[in-house]
Parts: sequence; C-alpha cells; structure tokens
Amino acid sequence: MISAIILNWQRPDFVRRIISRLDESDRVGEIIVWNNNPEVHLTPPADKARVVNCSEDCGLFTRFAAASLASNECILFHDDDLIAEEQTLERLYEYWSKAPMSCHTLFGRNASASAEYTRQVLYGPVEMVLTRYTMVHRQTCVHALSRAPRFADLPGVPVGNGEDIILSYAAM
Repeated sequence: MISAIILNWQRPDFVRRIISRLDESDRVGEIIVWNNNPEVHLTPPADKARVVNCSEDCGLFTRFAAASLASNECILFHDDDLIAEEQTLERLYEYWSKAPMSCHTLFGRNASASAEYTRQVLYGPVEMVLTRYTMVHRQTCVHALSRAPRFADLPGVPVGNGEDIILSYAAM
C-alpha cells in the first residue's frame, strides 16, 4: 500500500480533488495532507485522509515529517497542483517495488558541469528528483528529515525549498 503525502498552501479546492482521486485507488492506503497555511483549516474529505493543520508555515521539509507519520513504507509525494492518471501511479509503484530504496519520480534534474543546480527537467536516471510526484521509501524520508538541519543555509523560497536535493542525497 501507498501513503500519499500532499502539502497545501493556497489550493484547498484542488487538494480535495486530488484526495478524491487518490481515495478511489486500491493501491493508496492513506492520504496525509499537511496544511502549512494557518489561514485555512482543512478537514479530511475522505476516510483514507488525515490532515495536519499548522499554526504557521513550517516549510517544505514538512513532506518528510508527514512521511514519518505514515503507516506504509511506500510514500508518494504529490504536489497540490497536478493530478496524475491511475496508470502513472501504478507504473511508478512498479518501479518502486523493484528498487524501494531509490527515488522514483516524473521530474528529475542533474547538476551542471559547474556543479550548478540546473532548471532543465530530464527523464530517465537522474541525480536529483523533484518532489512534485515522487515515490520513495519512508525510511529515506526520515533520513532526509534528520539531515535537513545540515542544509539550513540553502537560500530557498518558500522555507525548505531545496528539499528535493536533500531527499536525493539521503537516498544516495
């Protein structure tokens, strides 16, 4: 089974649509929504869903904190601005099942020759995954959360931007 993790900031209506879609999947056992927007209070719209409502924006590292609350080993990070087809979920799970300690994603990047972080999205084996729609082992997420303070100097906006880099290195 998969534990789906969704962060919310400004799209509560879209989050409800994503939850509805994931709730229909037999593969998804639970949905954890981490709401970083203190101006919005979300309630779980499905039996599989749990919501963490924060009193302040705790940043993007909350992906890893939410994963530590999951009851399944397979974690799906799902951004609140896209919806993937069921066959995409199944295909990603197929890859994850064969190599659960690797990160599997729809969006990846490599560092450039000068070690700069490039914005070019690549497909196939990559050095860094973007956490927009990524399947990973819960243990890797917990490891990434424990290492996040070492990356406190990353100048990310919003807070914690760069969590994809941390996750990628934690998996390595």
